[in-house]
Amino acid sequence: MNEKNYSKVPVFENGLAQPVFPLTDGKTGEKYDPATSSIVRYCVYVETDYDVDGDGKRDLVKAVVQVPRSAVEGNYKAATLYEARPYAAGVQEDGYPHMKEVAEKEYHPVNFADLDKKVDAHVPQGCISAMDLSLKADPADWYYPDKGNNNSMVFENIDTFDYYLVRGFAVVLSAGFGSKGSDGFNYVGSDYERDAFKAIVEWLHGDRIGYADREGTVETKADWSNGKVAMTGRSYAGTMPFAVATTGVEGLETIVPIAGIADWYSQQNMQGAQRYWPKEMLNSFLAYFCSSRYNDETLTEKQREDMAAFHHEMSLQQIKGGFDYNPEFWGMGNYRLHADRIKCSALIVQGLNDENVSTKQYEMMYKSFQKAGKNVKAILHQGAHITPTMPKRYGILVDGKFYDDIINEWISHYLYGVENGAENRPAILVQMNYDQRKWETADSWETAYKMNLTCEEQGTTVIDTDWEAAGVSAENFDDVMGVRSSNMAQRYVTDPFKEAVTLQGTTCVRLRAALKDGDAEADFNPVNSN
Repeated sequence: MNEKNYSKVPVFENGLAQPVFPLTDGKTGEKYDPATSSIVRYCVYVETDYDVDGDGKRDLVKAVVQVPRSAVEGNYKAATLYEARPYAAGVQEDGYPHMKEVAEKEYHPVNFADLDKKVDAHVPQGCISAMDLSLKADPADWYYPDKGNNNSMVFENIDTFDYYLVRGFAVVLSAGFGSKGSDGFNYVGSDYERDAFKAIVEWLHGDRIGYADREGTVETKADWSNGKVAMTGRSYAGTMPFAVATTGVEGLETIVPIAGIADWYSQQNMQGAQRYWPKEMLNSFLAYFCSSRYNDETLTEKQREDMAAFHHEMSLQQIKGGFDYNPEFWGMGNYRLHADRIKCSALIVQGLNDENVSTKQYEMMYKSFQKAGKNVKAILHQGAHITPTMPKRYGILVDGKFYDDIINEWISHYLYGVENGAENRPAILVQMNYDQRKWETADSWETAYKMNLTCEEQGTTVIDTDWEAAGVSAENFDDVMGVRSSNMAQRYVTDPFKEAVTLQGTTCVRLRAALKDGDAEADFNPVNSN
C-alpha cells in the first residue's frame, strides 16, 4: 500500500478493523527514528497506591506504550490492547539453584502488614505530551539484553501485536512490580500485584497519574486513548486479566485470557497434595524468576537484600500451610471469590490438553463471569499450553478462521462499538479430538445429562516415582502412562460403551487417596492428607 493511501482513522469492514495504518518496527536499530516512526513508542511510569519496597515513596510501574501516530496527532482516540506479563522485562534463569542457595540463609524479618502503610503521592512538577515524550524515547528502554537469561532480548514480544497496531489499536505492555524499570517486589497472586496492573488501566481511562520519568516528577497523560481497554495474554499474562477483572475497574471493557489461572492454590495443589513441582518450587520461586529488577545496576546492596528477604518471607508464609488451602496465603489469588465485582465481558481461550494450566481453571472463571451476569464465551482447542496463534512458530485455525481475526471482531465490538454480532458468538466453541479440523458449538459447558461409569477392579495401589521400574521415560511418558498400569499409574477400565459418547463439561472421578505416611518429599509436613 502506498503511504498516501493509509487512513488516518480506523476502518471497519465485515465487522473487522482493517490494516490501514503504517508500521515502523520498534526494535533497537539504526533505522528506528522516533521523529518519523509510524508507531509512537515510549515508556510511562504509573503511580500505584503502595510502597511495597518500603523506601517511603509510592511505587511506580513501567509500561511500554505503542500507539499509531495518527491517534497521537489527534485524528482519533485509540482503544488499547493491554498485556500484563511479569516475564516481559526479563527473568532470572537461575531460579532453581538460587532457591537451593538461599534455603539456609538468614534474612532480616519482613512484616507484610507494612505493605498497607499509607505513603504520600508524588507531586508532578510539569507535564509532557505523548509525542514529545516519544521523541526523547530510546528503543533500548524496551528492547535490550536480559542479564538474567543469557542476554536474550526482553520485551521480545514487542512485535507480537503488530496485527492490532496496523488496525488502529494501541498496545501497552507491562511486567509490573519487581521488574526492571519498575519499583516494588513481585508478589505472585497478591492484591498488590493485581492492583499494580489495574493502575495502568486507570491511567488509560484517565483516572490515575503516569510519569515520564522514574522519579515521578513530570506527568504524561494518555490523551490519545478513548479510555477503553481489553486485556489479553497467555499463562501468567492470561491470569492477570482474571485478577484485574475482579476489581471492576472502569475502562476494562473485556478480557481475552489464554490459559489463565483462576486460583493459584489449585493450579499448584490438588486437595492437599502438591500437583507436580518439586517442593522447592514455591510462589517465591516464581516471584524470584520474574524479578528482573535484580538486574537494575542502580540498585544498592540493601535494596537487593530487601527484595530477597521479602521473597524468603513469602516462602515461610506458604510453608506454614503445607499443601493444604490456607486462606491467609492463598485467598488473594483465588479470583473467583470476587465474582460479584466483575463488570466486563470475557472471551476465554483454553487448551484441553494443557498440563500446566488445567481446564479446571478455565471452568472456575467461566462460572464466575456467569455468576456476575456478564457475557462470557469460550474457545476450547485440543492444543497444550499455547496461544492459537504463536508468531514465528506455529498456530491453529479456529473453526477455519485465523485466531487474530476472531479477537479483532471481539474487541472491535467492545472497544469501538462495532455492531458485528461478536457478543452473540456461541457460548462454547470446541475443537474435536477425533478430527481436529472439526469444531462444534454448544450452548453451555455443562449438560443436563450424566452417566456413571464403574470398574469392577478393587484394591489398594501404592504409586511411586520409580521411572525405570515403570518403563517410563520423558519421551514415552504420555503413551505408557495412558495405556497400562504400573508402579507409577493405576488404570481402571469400564465395560465398553454400546454407542459413541461425547464427554462435555466436567468429569468427576471418585476415589480415596492419601500421601504416603512420613514422606517428607511429598509434603512440607510428614502427615497424611486425604
